[in-house]
This record gives sequence, structure tokens and C-alpha cells, in this order.
Amino acid sequence: MTVTKPLPAPPLATLHVIPHLRWVREWVETFDSRRAWLLDTLARLLEQMDKPTHQGLPLRYFLLGGQTSLLEDVVAVRPDLLALLVIFNAGGRLGVGPFYTLVDDSLVSGEALLRNLLMARADAVRHGLKLMPVAYLPESSGHNAQLPQILRGVGITAAFLHYPKVEVHEPFRWEGMDGGSLLVVNLPPAAQADQTLEQSFGQQKMLRPDGPYLWLADSDTLRPNASEMLSEMETLTGVPVEQSDLLDYMRALRRALPDSRRKPIKGELASPNDGTYSARIHLKQLNARLQAKLIYQAERYLTLALTHGTVPYPDNLKALLNHSWRLTLQNQARMALAGAGIDAVHEENELRARQAEDTLNQVVKGALTALPGHLRRPNATPIGYNPHVVTYVMVWNAHNWPIRQVVEADLHLPQGYHPARLRAPGAEEQTFGWTPVNEDAAPFDTSLSGTITFLADVPAVGYAVYTIELSDAPPDSSHFTRRTQGRAIGSVNGDTLRLDEEGRLEWHFEATAALPGATISDLLNFYDGGDAGDTFTYVPPQPDMIVKAQMVDNVQIESSPLYERLVMQHRMRIANSLRADRGRDRGVKLLELTTTATFYDHVPGVYFRTTFTNSANDHRLRVHLNSGMRATSLATNGVFGLVDRPLHSLQMMQTAAVLGSAQRSIGLLARGLPEIEPMSQDEETHLALTLVRAVGWLSRDDVPKDIRKRATPGPMLPVPGAQLHRTLEADYALVSLPNDDPCAVMRAALEYEAPLQAFQYDARPERPRRSFLSIVSDRATGADSDGAGAILTAFKPPQKGKGWIIRLLNPTEQPVEVLLTPHVRPENVQLMTLSEDSLNYIESDGNGRSSVRIEPQQLVTVKMAFE
Repeated sequence: MTVTKPLPAPPLATLHVIPHLRWVREWVETFDSRRAWLLDTLARLLEQMDKPTHQGLPLRYFLLGGQTSLLEDVVAVRPDLLALLVIFNAGGRLGVGPFYTLVDDSLVSGEALLRNLLMARADAVRHGLKLMPVAYLPESSGHNAQLPQILRGVGITAAFLHYPKVEVHEPFRWEGMDGGSLLVVNLPPAAQADQTLEQSFGQQKMLRPDGPYLWLADSDTLRPNASEMLSEMETLTGVPVEQSDLLDYMRALRRALPDSRRKPIKGELASPNDGTYSARIHLKQLNARLQAKLIYQAERYLTLALTHGTVPYPDNLKALLNHSWRLTLQNQARMALAGAGIDAVHEENELRARQAEDTLNQVVKGALTALPGHLRRPNATPIGYNPHVVTYVMVWNAHNWPIRQVVEADLHLPQGYHPARLRAPGAEEQTFGWTPVNEDAAPFDTSLSGTITFLADVPAVGYAVYTIELSDAPPDSSHFTRRTQGRAIGSVNGDTLRLDEEGRLEWHFEATAALPGATISDLLNFYDGGDAGDTFTYVPPQPDMIVKAQMVDNVQIESSPLYERLVMQHRMRIANSLRADRGRDRGVKLLELTTTATFYDHVPGVYFRTTFTNSANDHRLRVHLNSGMRATSLATNGVFGLVDRPLHSLQMMQTAAVLGSAQRSIGLLARGLPEIEPMSQDEETHLALTLVRAVGWLSRDDVPKDIRKRATPGPMLPVPGAQLHRTLEADYALVSLPNDDPCAVMRAALEYEAPLQAFQYDARPERPRRSFLSIVSDRATGADSDGAGAILTAFKPPQKGKGWIIRLLNPTEQPVEVLLTPHVRPENVQLMTLSEDSLNYIESDGNGRSSVRIEPQQLVTVKMAFE
């Protein structure tokens, strides 16, 4: 028997050469153009990897990139080419993954980032591939604070990325919010193609005289004869050179110095001032809507339908959900979601988003149809159903705490019939508002009869069914919305909003047992300034002309049984565009804004919607929201949990930003508007929220170096579509929040991001009110599911098998114990990794309750299986 000894490790002072593909799926060319280039490049590289030895040393290894999405791009037109890639991957000569799509991980949600990694694993199984056990993120310059935990949760302990705020090439230990860490190789600027080998090697040798050294060789620079290429590199550097891969280089680094002795960096790797947070803002809004619908509707309803419903063809719904995720993740590619591509690319992104949403709607409908009750189908009448008597609205709550919220439901009613009474699940009658539409429509026509508005009270991870009794007589006038002239509104909570003579908005909110009251003057203002930058970077023109919007003296009050609303008009005249020298003059272009400010009954906070048609170029419109205090802290929600941020310069958020002082905290909530800037004005802190940033260039090479402290990120191409000449709508809100309660902030953010959802039913389920999952923490004040110590971030079907995947986040600095109780006793409960691999079983008591401990800032995944 012959025993093969492993090859000795190369000496540390070795230059590891890793040929790699710099691949952007769509950017300055459309996807189809890029795929044509990709096929030619791969065919050439496969020839070089398969070159006979007498013609020179073949390429031993090639880094195909960090994303598996290019595999399906290849297989769609060249399945034979994919077969060769799989063969080289099986032999350890081709690296790919571990992501499906490379994204700016600060702009997407945490669950979307996990689906990204899981999608790549599914691709690996489908194609018979092995994914790289290291994260390859060559482009983004900033990363969220939870990324170390996310990557470790899928078995990755090292990352290769470019972070310009530490010394070039210096590897470091990146500690996440939960205390876990990654070995980070700070990719040399050569990965950005702005350094020569001699420059890069010289800098690395200065920092690490004993090595190891790294050179990422761009695929475009590779020669057919690899031995020639390596020989020249040895001559240039004077050290041994070998073809290598990321894993070999990582091992060499750890031989040179253990991770524990590396320089630690904790928390977020903040990116520099980045205009991509606000470029093409409508794409961020589209993404926010899709993410919320995927995570908090489609996944959650389908999870219940697959285990406790009757789904005729479950594989179809799962495949449609998977397809919608793929389309959404493709739109989350870094340049796509950044809005930093050519116009044709983003036109395709919008089409892809519509396809994803259409698919999602079918998943939601299929899942709800499979659950108890009869979902309303306007053109079909169930046996025994009398539409002239009653209809139902089922309201779903996706979160792990009960929610009271005003909801709107579209109703399809027989011609000539109207809602007469609304009854809660306990049969008590309650108030509703009614807005009729298309009253002359034919019976069971698919057009709407109207919209009903009411206050819903729904248990955690469950539903409540409201009964609507019908009549052939219209409801009395008290149910209709009325508009009058006026300048002040109030809420049932005692809050008031009023406009003074000069058009300044004042918000007074009463104190409660948990929150102090306050009065905030000059609450809301709109400012517009010029923008001489590009899609990557905001640049103020020199000189600039900052314009403040003026209130139009035509304020109206909209009154409904469930809300009161101020309807305000603002106008400003701004420059049509910048001058040729990139300065900005006083303008004549009229920009008109319509803003509603709403108090909803029994719902804390004031809710804004601003609508406008943008017809000007080269400007940035922001709304300034006053906190009414001098803030001492700012935190925003990141992909998971809260991140402390400085009280200056542009910052980014997912859905919520919280300004705090010793007395109180004010939270700003927004959907798909990720860019904010804290400002001090008259001893009070304001938050400037960007509503639109209109620019006409992909990238400009004249951006001052003190503003963009990096190389020009792309070619200087005109992108007139980034001027956003379209009607835009922005939703945002202000709420008073308790100090030092991260769970309260997370609950407020999630209730806003994913509010209660209402659907019309022809027949209700046997139980008019039900909670499918209770999650009670040791911080609970009662026995109901509370969201006090742990936040449910995922409730989804497992990647393998059947059951529920439950993911919980503890966003606090103290450990928490939670009891998980499903509505039926589970067959077994397992603690899982984030990649949904089993760790161990959890015992359940006689009532089916399982106890889980969650450490500070930790994510925990549990799988429940049922008979």
C-alpha cells in the first residue's frame, strides 16, 4: 500500500498569485451584453486551464468570483461550458461563491443577506459544486456590523474585502456585535486595478517582511503560458511565486500569525460618504417593498400553509417563492441597488421587480387559499355563501407581539350593497370608515367597491377575523371621510398638530406611563440644494443656492372615524439644472410638494407622506425633521439590531433612526429612504432625510479629492434617467420612544416596515382569532408573546425537509431566555446554524414549550418539525 504524503507548505515569504475574474453582472452594459463577454472570457480561461504541459504550465487555479448567479447565466445558453466549470471545481481548481449575488450589505436586510448565502448553497447542490469557505467581497468599501456573525453562521471564518480605512494589505480580526470574529484580508488596491505588482509587493513587504504576499491577477492580463508569467513575477519580486487560492493564502497568514494576535476592529466597517445611498431612490423603495413582502407575507403564510394547511401542489409554491427571491436578489447586486448603472440596466431592474412582485402575489394567494377560510374571489361564489348578508376581513400579524393598528382593506361587494356594521372577533361592534369606489360596477366585478378602514387588534404570529354585515342602504355620513379648511388636528391620545401663521408645524404629544411628553416646534421643513456630483458621490455646487419650500395657504383637514390628517402644500422655485461650470443659480423651475400628516387612533406617532413630480436636474431635495431637543446619541437599525452612529455627516439606516438625550428619544421611520444627516440648529438636533437626489452622470472625474477620497469609481457616462423625472412618493414617520430599549425601537421599525395585512374572505375559519406561535421572554410582564427580549426575524420553510425555521435576534446587551410555544405540539425541535444545519435537539415540555437562551446581539435559529 502506497501512502501519499501531503505536499509541504510553501515558505511564508511566498507570493501567492491568484488569477481571478472581475465580474459585474450589469453596470455600464446590460446583462445580455455582459453575458456575451463572460462566455468568451470563460472559454479562453478554460483553454488555459486545460493547456498541455509541453506548451507551458497551465493555470492551476482560477477564482471565478464570489457569486454563483453567473452559473445560471452561463447554463441558460452554454450548459456544456458549465459542465467544464463543474469538473475544474471538483478538482479544486476553480473557486466560486459563497454568495448568490455580491451586494452592498448595508443596503439590504439581514434576512435578504442570509437568503443570498442560502441561495448560493442551493446552487452548489444543484450543479454539484463546492463553494469557497471564505467570503470574497472585492468591491464594497463598507460592511454591516453583523456580517461576522452571519458569515460564521454559515461556516465561514475568513473574508477577503477592500476596506480603505486601515493600512493597505494589513490583515485584521473583525469582531462582530455578538463577539465572534473573522480573519479579514484587506484586499490590495490591485483588486481595484489601480496598482502595479511592484507597488503592491513593495507595500506588503514593508508591512510584513517575512510574508506571505498576495497578488490578484486580473483575468484580462493572463497569458496562455502561465510558467512564463510566474517566472517574470519571481524576477520582479525576488521571492518564490506559486499559483494559489484564497484558502491557501489564508492558511499561510494563520501560520504567520494566529487570528487572536491580529489587530482587532469591532463593529461596523463604515463606508465613506456614499452617494449610492440616495441615487435613484425609487429603486431603494422598490427593494424595501419586495423585501417586506417576501419576508413578512409570502414566507410566513406559506410556512403555515405547508404544515397546517392543504396545499395541492406545494412544490409549485415553494418554487415560485424561490424564483421571486432570485429576481429580488439579482436586483440587489451592488451596482443595481446602488442606482449606479446605465439607464438601460435600471429599466431592466424595474421590470424584474415587477416580475418578482407578480410572482409573490401568486405565492401569497396560494398560501392563504390553502389555510382555513375562503379567500375572496370576485368571480367565484362558494356553495352556501350569501354575499348580500356578510363578508369578512382577515388581518394578519407577522410579528411576535400583538399589534393594534389602523388597517385598510379593499372590498368587492355585490352591486348596490354597502358595509353596515363591523364586528370584531368577539362579536362586539366597532367603528369603521368607508370610501366607496365604482359603485355602479356589475355584480362580482373585479373592480373595487370601496375601501374599509378600521382599528385591528391582532395576536402575535396570527390573525383576527372581522365580520362586515352588509346592507342595501349606504352607511350614514359619519363613516365617510370629510375635508374641511383648517390648520390643526388632534388624536384620541391627546396629541396635537397645528400650523402657526407663518406655516410652522408644531407637534405636542402627551406624557404616558412609559414616555415623557413634549412640544416640538417647527417640526417639518423642505430644503433643496444643488448636486454637482454623480451617482456615486454627492458634491455641493460652488456656489450653491439652498432653497426652502414655502407653505401654500390652502391647508385642509381630512377627518375619518379612524384618523385625522393635515393636507399641506409646499412650493419652491429651483434651478432647472446646473450651469456649465457646475455652479447653481437661483431658479425658476416650480417644484410643488403635497404632504399629509396623520394621527391614527390609538397608534402613537405622526405619519407623513410627501408626493411630488420631479422635473428639475442636478439637485437634492430633503425634508428636515426637528427632534425638539439637543441629541447626545444617534442609532440606526442595521441589517440586524442597532448601530451607534456619529452626530454629524451623512449616515445610512435600514428603516429607523433614533435620536436620544437624557430625557427622551425620538425615532424617525422610513420605507426605502436610507440616507439621513443629523444637523444642529438653534440648539436642537434635526434629521435631514433625503427624498430625491437627481444627477446626470454615472461618474465624474472632476470630483474634488477631499470629497471622494478614492479613485474614480467608474467611467464618465451620461445617465439622464438618474435625474428621476417622475412622480415620487415618500413615506416616513416620527414616534416617541423609550430611552435605552433596543427592542422597542426594533418593534416600532418592523411595525412600520411590515404593517398588518388585511384580506377579504368569503367565509371565515372556524376560529376567528388565532396565534400560531408564542415567544415569551424572561423580561415579559405577562404570559403573552411580547417581543420584549427577542425579535422574530424569520419564520420560513426550511431549505430541507418540512417544518418551521424560526430565527430570533436579541438586540440588547443582556442574555435573554425565551419560551417558544407553537399552536400544536411539535414532533421535535432543533437548534440550527444560520445555514440551517442541525446543532442539537431541544427538549419540549408537556405543553410543547421549548426554552432557548440567546446571548447579547446574537441570532439563534430553531427548527420545529410536526407530525
